[in-house]
Amino acid sequence: TGFIEPIQYGDELLDQWKTPEKALGQADGNAEDIVSLGRGGAIIMTFDAPIHNAKGWDFAVFENTFLNTFLEVAFIEVSSNGRDFIRFDNVYLGKDSVAAYGTHETTLIGSLAGKYKNGWGTPFDLQTLANKPEVVDCTVDLQKISHIKIVDIIGDGSATDSFGNPIYDPYPTIESAGFDLDAIGAISF
Repeated sequence: TGFIEPIQYGDELLDQWKTPEKALGQADGNAEDIVSLGRGGAIIMTFDAPIHNAKGWDFAVFENTFLNTFLEVAFIEVSSNGRDFIRFDNVYLGKDSVAAYGTHETTLIGSLAGKYKNGWGTPFDLQTLANKPEVVDCTVDLQKISHIKIVDIIGDGSATDSFGNPIYDPYPTIESAGFDLDAIGAISF
């Protein structure tokens, strides 16, 4: 229902893609009705009705890619107070770099937003965070998630997954580089 300003836009991004209002509401699958983060950018989206940890998937993040294999991925973090965030553990098993408009295999990607083409959100289950120290000590309340942060992954292999594996992504793209957020769909609220 909202976003926190200022947005942390990354490099290689034209102004026409800097419209965070386009990420509000439901995903429409329109490849141009998005906010692009730019290379290494980040955005925090807010929810008036908090998302809670229910059985199964709790929310999904929608990117705008039009192919099953041209994927721009991002880290996902959640917060119940807008200050303290925890990141979903993730895995990337690709071994080779991905050219600027190259492709990669979705089966090698786990718990990174952007795994699927537009119209298909990447689902996330808050239960997978239940044993994180920030949840155990009640810094983050999985029953009251009010903020979701999307952090673009620079695709040159400098970012790593939860196991230290390099993450590759189409690189270097220009003009609308980075993750393109269509929407976040709340399932449990």
